[in-house]
Amino acid sequence: MRFLILVFLFTGFCVAFCPKNSVNNSQGDGCFSVLELATTYARAEEYCESINSFAASVHNAFDNQILLDRARYVLGAQLPSADAFWLGGYYDGSTIRWADGSPADYTNFMTGVNGSGNIVAQLQDGKWRVAAWNEQKPLACVGKYESVQCDAPCDTEWFYAKQLKACYKVVGSTNGMTWNEADTACRSAGGILTSITSDEENRIVNEIATTNMKLGKVEWQTWTGGVRTGPNPQDWRWIDGAPFNFTTWALGQPDDGKGIQNCLQVYTSVFSGEFKNDADYLTKWDDLQCDANSLNGVCKKVAKY
Repeated sequence: MRFLILVFLFTGFCVAFCPKNSVNNSQGDGCFSVLELATTYARAEEYCESINSFAASVHNAFDNQILLDRARYVLGAQLPSADAFWLGGYYDGSTIRWADGSPADYTNFMTGVNGSGNIVAQLQDGKWRVAAWNEQKPLACVGKYESVQCDAPCDTEWFYAKQLKACYKVVGSTNGMTWNEADTACRSAGGILTSITSDEENRIVNEIATTNMKLGKVEWQTWTGGVRTGPNPQDWRWIDGAPFNFTTWALGQPDDGKGIQNCLQVYTSVFSGEFKNDADYLTKWDDLQCDANSLNGVCKKVAKY
């Protein structure tokens, strides 16, 4: 029975995080920070912009509570006299306009707010009120995540094996290719013909090599990076330098037929009736002359992370 190996093709992965001294918002797409600097609203806006943020907008009760908790933590130690902090909104008596241009889809005004002005949140209960622009208050900012460059653990068209932290790629042709041709194709793609150092990796190589395989008229199978170094059965090495301490040779192999079988192939498939017992050969290794025409080869390189 063939086993399905979970090998994934990744197209992208990003690492994102909030800057130091800020916290995630509830939607996971921004970061809140509270500064203990007491200043006017205009200066508050300028300061937030200087750190690539906006004076904070608030769009649900969860974010309001996150900001309140953060403000109490920061200001309780650094500015205990503060009673409220600037948000990034202006209230004209009926509607809110947020400095970052986001929709006014949530309010938390205390009862009896009249008139217009810039919005502050009270430290006592998190309720909002308006204040004159020139009052001195600490400020809250909201910014986007900082992120590293989006990248995938493997390049496009390479398969990622997470458990082995390696990338694999099939090179080949229905017309077949020699070991040297497979080796050249792998190096041109930025890899090298694969080593196989465990039963798990052997299964993965077999799965990858037979994905969308078309056998055509090619007799032989899948090249790897194994090469003979001497006359004895144990005289083999992997061209990528991996230790040659795992083997899974087919029945009677390696036999060095005619003394010229110096490259290692894997029986990734067998023709019906080709062998007396297919299980003695399928997924197992064979030595073969390097100029034989095999169906494909499997390349490998270390994953980026």
